[in-house]
Amino acid sequence: MRATLISLAHQATHEIENIDHKLAENFLNTVIRFFSLIPEFKKNGELAGILAIGSKVLDRNKRESLIHTSEQELRALYELSPLGIVLTDMEGHCVEFNEAFVKLTGYPQDELIKKNLWDLIPGKQEVEKALYSVSQDGTSHYGPYEKECTNMEGKLIPLRLYSMLVTGINGKNHIWSIIEDITLYRKAEEELRIAAIAFETPDAIVVTDRNGAILRVNEAFTKITGYSPADIVGKNTRVLSSGKHHEEFFREMWNRIKQDGHWSGEIWNKRKSGEVYPEWLTITSIEDVHGGVAYYVASFVDISARKKTEAHNHHLAFYDQLTNLPNRRLLLDRICQAQAASERNRLFGAVLFLDLDNFKTINDSLGHATGDCLLIDAAKRISEVVKDADTVSRIGGDEFIILLEGLDVSGEHAANHARLVGSRLLEILQEPYDLDGKEVSSSVSIGVTLFRGHELGFDELLKQSDVAMYESKKAGRNTLRFFDHEMQIAIDKNARMGFDLCVALKRNEFVVYYQKRVNQKNQVVGAEVLLRWQHPEYGLVLPGEFIPLAEANGMIVPIGLWVLEQACRQLSAWGMREMTKHLSLSVNISAKEFNQEDFIENVRLILEKTGASPYQLELEITESMLLENIDDSTNKMRKLKEMGLTFSLDDFGTGYSSLSYLKRLPLDMLKIDKSF
Repeated sequence: MRATLISLAHQATHEIENIDHKLAENFLNTVIRFFSLIPEFKKNGELAGILAIGSKVLDRNKRESLIHTSEQELRALYELSPLGIVLTDMEGHCVEFNEAFVKLTGYPQDELIKKNLWDLIPGKQEVEKALYSVSQDGTSHYGPYEKECTNMEGKLIPLRLYSMLVTGINGKNHIWSIIEDITLYRKAEEELRIAAIAFETPDAIVVTDRNGAILRVNEAFTKITGYSPADIVGKNTRVLSSGKHHEEFFREMWNRIKQDGHWSGEIWNKRKSGEVYPEWLTITSIEDVHGGVAYYVASFVDISARKKTEAHNHHLAFYDQLTNLPNRRLLLDRICQAQAASERNRLFGAVLFLDLDNFKTINDSLGHATGDCLLIDAAKRISEVVKDADTVSRIGGDEFIILLEGLDVSGEHAANHARLVGSRLLEILQEPYDLDGKEVSSSVSIGVTLFRGHELGFDELLKQSDVAMYESKKAGRNTLRFFDHEMQIAIDKNARMGFDLCVALKRNEFVVYYQKRVNQKNQVVGAEVLLRWQHPEYGLVLPGEFIPLAEANGMIVPIGLWVLEQACRQLSAWGMREMTKHLSLSVNISAKEFNQEDFIENVRLILEKTGASPYQLELEITESMLLENIDDSTNKMRKLKEMGLTFSLDDFGTGYSSLSYLKRLPLDMLKIDKSF
């Protein structure tokens, strides 16, 4: 029977990846039960019967049934066991073994039968001593205990052994050993140990189920977020959301996780305190045995300090440390962007080079601290003059660069705009400085160059503006010069005209012309007032040249009132003659003039002063002027119409040009632009 059992055991080839040590215990218990049945043989070798230890001889049928049951159980365990099973004598010589033991050692069966178990697995004395000890206690098995086996390739394999002392035929003792390869257990234990160490790293770790419910967090998670495990476990990770990201952000993130199994990136989350902070987050999906998502493991670090460091380093790299203005490096980037925009929209830009006058003297005489205070104050003043979209840069010492963008498609108009900015800078930078109780006076010399597109490089732009700045120094300082000679002539002319405008009224240099207006029958019904400036040097100047200057320096209001009075005087004169008393006059009104709080009162006073009929006076306005404050404009127009005045809308079709708003305005005439 034993030979049959051992023969069948050699056929076992089944392996199981996950091993339970209880399988070994079951086998041992079965062997114990089997070998507790003492066989009784006849002289010819046939089995005569079975005796149960400690019992009388059993009934034949019961004996056969018991033998058959035990044999079947033992055979099944022996054949199908993934554990190595080997029977040795007390010296360790292999008597029988199963296929699992053959695979474990790597030796062929014919070599393995010659081997001594204790050569393969050291520990003979330990096992013998243990087996003797347990046999004295009335038991016959020992284990589990762990050893290492050297297989045929010389590789050490960690093992877990169970041994049992059995007394066989003729009273010979043998040892049944069940051997389990615990390589996977050791590897799993190591991975668990590593995982446990990793779980308590400085990186925050959170494990969720497939639906985002939090299952476990580590101590670093609590330190970073403020949430303890009791606070957060069971809640959805949405509780950490800052609200700073759009749905599209999370949609792309989860699509990437589904596609690649992981995602890493920067994200803003919220602490328990409500503080929003940046973190670097990595999410990895863990699959179940069916390939679906079982868990998500997220690890993250708080990068607030890193972001602050990056911002600080960025500031050091791109900003002047004294004034906090962009430095030369950032100015280069801004000019490149401005040139690219200028290439697209064809608008001129300008570079203004500013150098503080007498700074070295102030710095040397009053000390560097006072000089620094002067530079800081000057930087603030300069920044107040330009628009937010423009760039003010300090490139070193007392030199500043201003970048003006999107000025005009006309080079002359762009230059005039740059001149106006420069004039304001000259004005504000020559005001006294209060530096720690000391009043210090300074001024600035400014050089200007225009650009459009990439016609000039960065260095060339700075060189041209620098040359122009030195020209302003030569001209006596506290002045402005353009690099382009012809443009400088035009700018000088505009500057001269702007100054001359202030005295033109006193000198009676303005001249009024009248352009007749006719009806469909070609009959003269009135005229439009045309203003010209008879300049003593430049001759007759048209409104297109001096009106923008007048609007810039504020002279447009007194000039407008003067024109209105001249028109009313002419109406009064026409009213005294039968041939002309029916004629009307149309006068252009500027936006600044119309928006004056006392405009209506000024019109009334002029009418009273001149005796002109308000019914013959027409005020000509533009739609852009009205749309600045349509309600206020409409109220003013209605009050003036109550006085008898009429209104016409000039250049209709060049602005908003909506017929809907015309219904709200008390207009009498539309002057439609040719382009419309």
